[in-house]
Amino acid sequence: MDTEFILGLFDSEKQRARELFVEFDLHGDEDDKAFLDEPGRKTRDDEATEIIKRVAGVRRCTDLADMSKDQRDCALLSLKREGLTVRQLARLTGINRGIIQKAK
Repeated sequence: MDTEFILGLFDSEKQRARELFVEFDLHGDEDDKAFLDEPGRKTRDDEATEIIKRVAGVRRCTDLADMSKDQRDCALLSLKREGLTVRQLARLTGINRGIIQKAK
C-alpha cells in the first residue's frame, strides 16, 4: 500500500505527517475528513501562519479570535480564498471549525 500520498496531505515532513494522521484518525469526525476532497495544493502550516498574519494583520494566528465578528469573518473569508482549509484555519487560529465554515 502506498501511504505517501495520504501522509503528504497532512505534512511534507514524514514524521509530522504520521503524527497528524494519528491525531486525525483518533479525533476527527466525518466532517473533518471532508478536507481530503479539497482540490489544489496543500499549504504547509508555516506558510499558512505567514498568510494569516499578512492577510488578517495580526502578530499571532490566535489574535484572529480576538477580532470583532465582522472583522474576523472578513479575514476568514479572505484566508479561505487564499487556499487555506477550514481544518487548517481551525488548528492554527483556535477558532471553532463551524465558525470558520459559516464566515461570509
